[in-house]
Amino acid sequence: MMKLFLYLSLCIFIFSFSGCSTTWYYGKISSPNPTLFQEQSGQFIVENDMVDIIYSFHGDHLYANIAIINNLDTPVMLDKKKSLIVTEKKSVDFFASEWEIEDLSPEGGWLDEELPEDVFLIPPESHMNCRMFIEKEFAFEKYADKEYHSHEIYDKNHVSKPVLSKSFLLEDSPFYFGTRMEFYTLQENGEKNDSLSVTNTFFLSELVKTKKISPDAINNNYRARGDVFYLSKGSKTGSFIMGTIALAGIIIYSIGVEAEE
Repeated sequence: MMKLFLYLSLCIFIFSFSGCSTTWYYGKISSPNPTLFQEQSGQFIVENDMVDIIYSFHGDHLYANIAIINNLDTPVMLDKKKSLIVTEKKSVDFFASEWEIEDLSPEGGWLDEELPEDVFLIPPESHMNCRMFIEKEFAFEKYADKEYHSHEIYDKNHVSKPVLSKSFLLEDSPFYFGTRMEFYTLQENGEKNDSLSVTNTFFLSELVKTKKISPDAINNNYRARGDVFYLSKGSKTGSFIMGTIALAGIIIYSIGVEAEE
């Protein structure tokens, strides 16, 4: 009987420890250039004669998911050395990115070309996708609950959940970053044509804090938006200490009972 009691107590302890509270933060990215933003998808889109660029920041922690579409019937070169993301703390160049280029040109074979290491070649009428890590650590816990205002978001069952929300302008945002990409084409003799430089600025414009709704439970339309990323903060230390003390008490009590028997 006593062994059963100890087993049940241990199960309760493990369950309590595994259920420690997690705080979820959802960050919204904005740009001071309103012509970039697409309200329906939350993506940021640059369009010009040479290339279209689509920025998306959705997912766990803050990454830049960038799609580059070549609108020309000739290859477009992306200069890795002059293309980067810059934050207050660091810069990330395209050498460190995860990238994939798909050759959709009628003639094909462009990806077999030997190229310098500092350029990407985007074939005619084709596209390049890259994923660049921006930031992992944010000190969002420095904001007290009283600095937020009450808000609601919907879960995947379309049930509204209470959350805390805090808005920022570019001037007071705790995090902002810039992107720069440089493209060019080649003449028949191999000489460079004039380059195209595309720069944009982005910043954290809203922060949502909640213990009520995780990314797995949130509404899919919100989670899949290109301007929303998320991360979690939580510590199990306090719960572990309290649980250990409680379990030790149970064991000591049980030993005492067995001794009396």
